[in-house]
Amino acid sequence: MNNNPLVSILVVTYNSADYILETLESVRKQTYDNLELIISDDCSSDSTVDKASKWIESNKERFARTEIITVEKNTGVSANYNRGIKACHGEWLKNIDGDDLITPRCVEANIRHISENPEIEVLFSDMIVFRDTEDNVLYKYSDSDFNGFFELSSDEQYKRLIQKNCLPSTPLFIKTRLLQEYGYDERYIGMEDYPMWVKLTQKGHKVYFFNEITAKYRKGESVTTSRQRLYSPVYMDSLEMFYWGELYKPLKDYGFDEAKRYYEKYFFLYHLAILVFRNKGNFVYRAVFSILRRWMER
Repeated sequence: MNNNPLVSILVVTYNSADYILETLESVRKQTYDNLELIISDDCSSDSTVDKASKWIESNKERFARTEIITVEKNTGVSANYNRGIKACHGEWLKNIDGDDLITPRCVEANIRHISENPEIEVLFSDMIVFRDTEDNVLYKYSDSDFNGFFELSSDEQYKRLIQKNCLPSTPLFIKTRLLQEYGYDERYIGMEDYPMWVKLTQKGHKVYFFNEITAKYRKGESVTTSRQRLYSPVYMDSLEMFYWGELYKPLKDYGFDEAKRYYEKYFFLYHLAILVFRNKGNFVYRAVFSILRRWMER
C-alpha cells in the first residue's frame, strides 16, 4: 500500500465553541503530513463555526485541503457525520468530535500499523477518558477491556455486538470508502456508532486493534452530541428502534436469550420511569431511570 496516503480528519461539531480550538490544535500537531481537514457542523447556535473558520484561515497551509460544512437546521449526529464523510477525499478517515482530542502520533501510528497489516480496513486502538483537562485522566482503555473481542472473526464479532455494544467510537480509524458505502443510519438520530459496528461486522469487515493510545475522550457535558444522551429520550428512542428493528430477530435466531431479556428489561424500566413521571425531559425521570439502570446491572 501507499505508505503516505491522504488521511481525512473529520471533526464533527455542535455548539463546540468552548473546546473546538483545543480539538483543532490536536489535529494540527499531527506528526503525519498528508492530511485534509473537514469540519461538519450541525447548526451550532454558538461561535463554533466562527472560531473554526478563523483557525482554518490561520492554519490552512498545514493541510492538503480544508472544508467547513454547515446547515441551516439541526439534523442530528448521524446526518452530520454523513455530510462530513461525503466531503472526504482521503483513503483513510479519522473522526473526532469537537470536544475530544487526538494524540500527536495518532495518524502516523495508525498508518504504520496498517502498512504492516494490509488486511486491515477497520482499526481501533487504546484511548484515554478525561474530564475537563487532559491531565485529569479518569480511565485508560486497553485491549483487556474488550474481553478478547479483537481476536474473534468478523462473524463472531457480529454475534458479540448484537448482544451488546462494546466499542467506543473515539479511537476509530477506517477506510473512507466503507463509511461512504454504508453511511451512518439517520433513522437513529442520537446513536450513530452502534448500528455501524453491527453493519460492518455483519458485512464481513473484521475490527482490528493495536496497543497505542491515539485518542482522548472528554467526559462530561458534551458539546457535540449531548453525551447526557445515555439517558436521554433521543438516545433511548433510537436504541429501542434499533433493537426491535435490527437486533431482536438475530438475538432470537441465535438463541441469545440472556441478551434479549436484558434489552427488554432495560426498555421496561425506561418506560416505567416515563409512566411514573410523565415527561421524558423531566430531571426526576432521568435520575430515576439512571438509578434503575445501575440497579439492573449490579
